Amino acid sequence: MPNTHIIAVSKPQLLKHTLFYKISPTSKPLYSFCSITDKQPPNEENPQHDRDTHYKMISMLCRDQRLDDAKQLLMGMSKKGLDYDEDLFALLINGYAKSNRKWDVVKNCVKIFMKMEELGVPRTIKSYNPLLDVIIINKKYTMAEKYFDKMLSDGIVPSQHTYTLMISGFCCASKVEIANRYFEDMKSRNLSPDFVVYNTMINGYVQVKKMEEAEKVLMEMKGRGIEPLLVTYNSMINGYVKVRRLGDAEKVVAEMKARNVEPNLITYNTLINGYTLVERMEDAQKVVWEMKGRNVEPDLVTYVTMVKGYVTANTVDDGMKLLEDMKRKTFGRKVDVNLCLGLLKEDCDVEKMSETQRNVLQEVEDYVERVDLLAMRDAARELTELASQRVVDRRDRMKNGQRNER
Repeated sequence: MPNTHIIAVSKPQLLKHTLFYKISPTSKPLYSFCSITDKQPPNEENPQHDRDTHYKMISMLCRDQRLDDAKQLLMGMSKKGLDYDEDLFALLINGYAKSNRKWDVVKNCVKIFMKMEELGVPRTIKSYNPLLDVIIINKKYTMAEKYFDKMLSDGIVPSQHTYTLMISGFCCASKVEIANRYFEDMKSRNLSPDFVVYNTMINGYVQVKKMEEAEKVLMEMKGRGIEPLLVTYNSMINGYVKVRRLGDAEKVVAEMKARNVEPNLITYNTLINGYTLVERMEDAQKVVWEMKGRNVEPDLVTYVTMVKGYVTANTVDDGMKLLEDMKRKTFGRKVDVNLCLGLLKEDCDVEKMSETQRNVLQEVEDYVERVDLLAMRDAARELTELASQRVVDRRDRMKNGQRNER
């Protein structure tokens, strides 16, 4: 029988080998086998599974997204005389966090977490951190604050990772003042913010256009001996562009080059966008020439930004010429359509434009959406081909297994 899942054993020491090294890619037969053996009284022929065995089984079930089975296995441990511990519950919470069941993941994780209290399982930072991670990823920010406060009331000291979770979550939600509260609290507990935390705070202030605060964080970061990297500089340039402080953006670029930090496509596109927003098209074109000279190839974002810049600066002929150049290029599948469409609409008052200007911008928008559709079509074709190949491979493996059985 090919791909067999149940292997007869008589020695207890062979059990784990049977469970974890003699199974197929799917773990469904494994759980059935374990359920059968667990119903029998433990003896030499049917040894009792220990805590480590359950941990590995729960881990495999979570990996296969069979979360209800994993929960059932965990909850049934006490009937076998096995003690619960925090690691098992944290494992299950992480399993839900990584699953595709987005509609009820927070509810399930909270239930599992509260079940620990009901069962008398001590909770530490090991279970609080994955719970907070799930809550924040799902944008339940009020709930995140609630469980952070509960953690403190339980006498549990937040870790560096805890603060990173909270700061990142609230910065992503543009709730930078709340993020700053955790940032300051972190430092008051003698936990030193690292590169990730500083950059998160800088980007948080950039998103809400508070560049003076971003500058303070950057200065503090440098004062602690943490050198800014490309991502830091790109955030600052983006912030200065947002508030139309192009002179300060240019100073950041100059500092980058002085420290031998090479500008990348994001750097150039952000700077180009800044110049187009204030109708400095000659400077924008100089940036395009520089990026090409540094072997950084302009992408769809570059072209869309430049065409829009020419149109809004009322040099429509230049915009139309560049649009035709854009149509002759191939941009591949990595097209950020939302970014392109957002740039088209940024500071763009179509009511004050001529019909020709509006028509050119509409043509750009249509082209971007067409590129996106073509990219999705190509991706779908590749997925279909990959699925077909997997069917062929599976069929070949089954044939080989049948030959081996003979």
